[in-house]
Amino acid sequence: MAKYLEKLGLDYLNVSCGSYSAGMHVDPSQMPPLWKNSYILPVKQAVSIPVFAVNTVKTPAIAEQALESGAGYFVCIGRGLMAEPEFVEKARSGRANEVHNCLGCNHCLFEFGRNVWRTHCSVNPRNGLEKWYANMEINGAGRNAVVIGGGPGGMMAAKTLAEKGYAVTLYDKNHELGGALRIGTKASGREKMVWLADSWEAALRRLGVKIESNTEIKDVAALKALNPYIVVMATGAVPVIPGIPGTSLPNVVLAHDILNEKVNVQNSKVAIIASGMTGMDTAEYLVKAGNQVVFYDMLDEIAKGAEMVNKMYFIGMLEQCGVQFNLLHKLKEIREKEVVFDDLKNGGEKAYPTDTVVLSLGVKPNASIKDTLEEYFDNVVVIGDANGGSFIADAIFEAYNKMWDLR
Repeated sequence: MAKYLEKLGLDYLNVSCGSYSAGMHVDPSQMPPLWKNSYILPVKQAVSIPVFAVNTVKTPAIAEQALESGAGYFVCIGRGLMAEPEFVEKARSGRANEVHNCLGCNHCLFEFGRNVWRTHCSVNPRNGLEKWYANMEINGAGRNAVVIGGGPGGMMAAKTLAEKGYAVTLYDKNHELGGALRIGTKASGREKMVWLADSWEAALRRLGVKIESNTEIKDVAALKALNPYIVVMATGAVPVIPGIPGTSLPNVVLAHDILNEKVNVQNSKVAIIASGMTGMDTAEYLVKAGNQVVFYDMLDEIAKGAEMVNKMYFIGMLEQCGVQFNLLHKLKEIREKEVVFDDLKNGGEKAYPTDTVVLSLGVKPNASIKDTLEEYFDNVVVIGDANGGSFIADAIFEAYNKMWDLR
């Protein structure tokens, strides 16, 4: 086909792969950089006109690798320019480490299917609203601002406040910033989240944000010495644990603890409760460690509400690894060697043998210090998961919008 098109007089070819019918027209986040080389190289070798390549390029370093690999004369970047409009300029001017990379999460695709009046990006809240956010009011005047929590929302809030001229102090209980961005970094595609967390932390340091890591704010009164004009609470969320018998048994673990490598499960028959994207990440991790995995979900659809391309990739990959999915199963009780459900489809009760039960039932706001903060300070803003948000995109957009509006 490429040879035929060349004879028609085309100036160049742009090579990609996938289709809407196959559900892979936009790469899911799990695909590694330059994974299309084996498709692109044969086309390039067959024609003499230039070949452009769309090839999951998320950073300038990967763009260089794409050129060095010989798979294309030019590098094409799509979603990466939505995440970082200055991608090319930062690379050209020697600031490649400042590029805030695309996650490949397909939030843009997901939102475009629901709302076509503008584009969306989970990591760039200005995307599609550039005119609205054209002129930021620099009104901080050096006043102190405190951000509690260094996850995606907290980092965006701190960055925006610093850009507005506030003297920002960011507190985080972990030794690295990133929060949800650093959960499950061993799962496929998660390295892109680490890159983003690192680039944002570097941006905060360039802006003069004071970062107090390994610091959990329990004594709110200690913050009064800073006399902050605003306190942003971005304390995230904690996993939901259902109030049913058996959740305290030693064979019950949280998905977050597996992804963060606090718990090691090997050669075990595992029941994962709920099939959301966190559960999917956990299943992939467990399968690679030699476990047999079965999902149980009370809903009638796997990962209901999740972005379709990433979801279908995960389902296909996990099914190939032997993972089973049981829907319309409502968790009723956990025992030492089995897990019990109400069968919502056929009625009655069902018990399944299992060694380990993994709870992946979502999260709830971690708002333990909210009332105390509001008692001590006049201007407290709660954002992200601490405010009931559900996606990284929600936390980032909320943080940027609320800090932008700050007067």
